[in-house]
Amino acid sequence: TLIFFAILFVTNFPRRSQSQFPLQCTTSEALNDRVCCPVELSTGLECGGPGRGSCELLEPYPHEDYQPHFEFIEDDERAQWPTAFFDKTCRCSWPFWGPSCDQCVFGYYGESCTESKMIIRRNILKDDEARNKMILYSTWAKGNDSEMVVMNTFLQNMKVNGTIVPEFSRVSVYDFFVWVHHYACMFATLDDFIFVNQDFAHFGPAFMPWHRTFLMLYERA
Repeated sequence: TLIFFAILFVTNFPRRSQSQFPLQCTTSEALNDRVCCPVELSTGLECGGPGRGSCELLEPYPHEDYQPHFEFIEDDERAQWPTAFFDKTCRCSWPFWGPSCDQCVFGYYGESCTESKMIIRRNILKDDEARNKMILYSTWAKGNDSEMVVMNTFLQNMKVNGTIVPEFSRVSVYDFFVWVHHYACMFATLDDFIFVNQDFAHFGPAFMPWHRTFLMLYERA
């Protein structure tokens, strides 16, 4: 499950998305109403309901936080994620997390997200069991659809006479992570111009926290 995208920034990460969209938020109605507050399946309530989360207004990122490092903030939705698309999303209560508050924050598990355990990352170059598990998981991930969907184009290219016409694709779990990484560091193409060196995942202070969060998401998938 979910956005944020490009995992914009770890300080606000539990509130934001993982990058891209939960399926429930890719309809014309959701995009044009600018609301992404999916129903949490175990409770049947929007954002999980009392004790889990609520649907609340987002606060846009201050533009001055990006200037003068990123001059195309008004045109590239990655610098305004997810407020470029939605005015309201789920705000989860601790220790819940996810697009509909259906998951636990990193490090916690269980139905009530109260259990914790330490995970040890093995070196697959030296540990045969760990390497075989990775191969099996990668094979599984390539053949199973992700609960997230990805955009086919930039937001600017989705707008027709002021209305957003969705352009999304269902992809495998494996391809979802490939796309998230690509989307974070791809050049922006706006009005037929290509702006280079706008690599959110690598060219800046987000390099380490972005990739650490990306790895944790991959391990959890």
